Amino acid sequence: MPEENADFSQRGAFAKGMAKFQQQVIAPKENGTVKYKSTHYDYVLLRDLIDAINKGIKDTGLAWLQDTKTESGSVSVRTLVFHEDGYCFPSSWTEIKTSGKAQDIGSAMTYARRYSLSTTFGVNSENDDDGKSANDGALSPDANKNKTSNSNRGTDLASSNQVNQINRLFFNISKSEGIDNKELRQSYLKRAKVNNPNRLNPNAANGLIQELVYRLDKDNIGGPSHD
Repeated sequence: MPEENADFSQRGAFAKGMAKFQQQVIAPKENGTVKYKSTHYDYVLLRDLIDAINKGIKDTGLAWLQDTKTESGSVSVRTLVFHEDGYCFPSSWTEIKTSGKAQDIGSAMTYARRYSLSTTFGVNSENDDDGKSANDGALSPDANKNKTSNSNRGTDLASSNQVNQINRLFFNISKSEGIDNKELRQSYLKRAKVNNPNRLNPNAANGLIQELVYRLDKDNIGGPSHD
């Protein structure tokens, strides 16, 4: 069998395994909470995400591990997904800058691992409906301009619940750190290659929420310590 055909076969087996995983996986619930003033931000605990993925890959031929490294106070994580036929899919590196303190590095590692796992496997949390977001606290001044019902958005775009949570996080981080909200938004959205949170896909929105929660949590209590 020619080498290129073997590679194609391996890729096909990997894709089939991932498709089966997506059918089997049960989205984990958001059992972790970050509190900022009167607002609560919920997120998936790393152990719950790992448990959901390990149950979802049963009989798919898939296995995974994570590669981690620290350098100059920055934490980097990537997820490697293997198939029993020999194919390996490496995710891109997720990097989080830290203060360099041991607790901060450990917390950043947890957040980076969760972000990398959720985006690589395409696992979103079990979100509440949009009614929850309307009662979660004050929105940023421009949040209402982005509010759109899920029925009009399409499945390839972030939900209005995700968009509103991202806007609240931008607003609260800018207040907590005394920085310009517009500049903060632009710095994150530019990296995501969009000009508005409502143009993010669900996985990218979930990853951005995790990253912003980490930043706000670090501002609030001097470094998160969540699983």
